[in-house]
Amino acid sequence: MFQDTRSACHTIQILLVMVLLWQVLLLLKKMEKVLQELIQMLNCIQQEYLMRIILHLQVVLLRPFIAQLTKEELATIVRGEGMSSPKVTPGTASTFGGVSDRLYEYGIPAACCADGPSGIRMESGLKATQLPIGTLLACSFNIPMMEELYVMEGKELVANEVDTLLGPGINIHRYPLNGRNFEYFSEDPYVTGCFAAAVTRGIKKGGSFATVKHFAANNQETARHTVDSVVSERALREIYLKGFEIAVKEGEASSIMTSYNPINGHWTSSNYDLNTTILRGEWGYEGIV
Repeated sequence: MFQDTRSACHTIQILLVMVLLWQVLLLLKKMEKVLQELIQMLNCIQQEYLMRIILHLQVVLLRPFIAQLTKEELATIVRGEGMSSPKVTPGTASTFGGVSDRLYEYGIPAACCADGPSGIRMESGLKATQLPIGTLLACSFNIPMMEELYVMEGKELVANEVDTLLGPGINIHRYPLNGRNFEYFSEDPYVTGCFAAAVTRGIKKGGSFATVKHFAANNQETARHTVDSVVSERALREIYLKGFEIAVKEGEASSIMTSYNPINGHWTSSNYDLNTTILRGEWGYEGIV
């Protein structure tokens, strides 16, 4: 009787140990999964942290560099030079950046822009491919084709030493007699944005950059330098800015051109709400304007 009791107790102890080991194994399994998730999270945090460090260093290093520039030199960077500058590819639209001898000595290069959007405009006898107009391309509703077409355009920009194409033009077809409607894609903001994103992605894959224009509400050619686009915030966001938003978020646009006109009495090029609050603050844009 005593021996049977000892044997039963021994068996129970073995069973308890086995149960305990099983629970430990299950716990280790769960811990392994948690550790894997923790490692992934740490990697993401590390990448984000490194990016923040890099951005911070860029800001820290950039501030003293900019501080040594005079107001005239800063104005020269912003102003650039007009058509057919001898500092870049002949016959192109403009150049910006290191356009003065002093700026060039600082190591700032002169960047080249070429008019678009339907191919490179070069008033120098050099040849470039003529692409179909924006409205015709949008009629295809073929986004992959559009992106592939502009990969070719990006390669041609590189071959001609052009840093950015001044296009796509993505203003809305608001008025049928607008003299530049042919450049633009559609009266529909979503269609416009999808094709704009395809162009910016394609050109970037080809090795160059697109400059999305004209930001914003530039919907007539007559008196485009002075006409005031009076528009509600809702209409502005849902119709006239939507294409630009898609180009930034889905096309990763890195260059945007403002329009000549004022919006609700405020010139677009100096409009803080447009170029900073919305463009950079809300959309996360990090490129040049």
